[in-house]
Amino acid sequence: MKFWGWGYEDEVVPAREIDWLESVWSKRFGVSGFPNVPAPRAEEIVLPKPRVKIPDTLAALCTTEHYERVLH
Repeated sequence: MKFWGWGYEDEVVPAREIDWLESVWSKRFGVSGFPNVPAPRAEEIVLPKPRVKIPDTLAALCTTEHYERVLH
């Protein structure tokens, strides 16, 4: 699951780019840095139950599976 942005799940931002971004945003917000927070796993994210039922005509295209709901 891609948590911190767009792209493919197996793509990661290079460490040097993260360091650069952190330095730019630290200066912008007047802070010394940002905590390194690991991305949560899909099963750790609590979602409410779906509020609507998928119409039968869309059942082949839609799902209420937890992972897919978190992903979108």
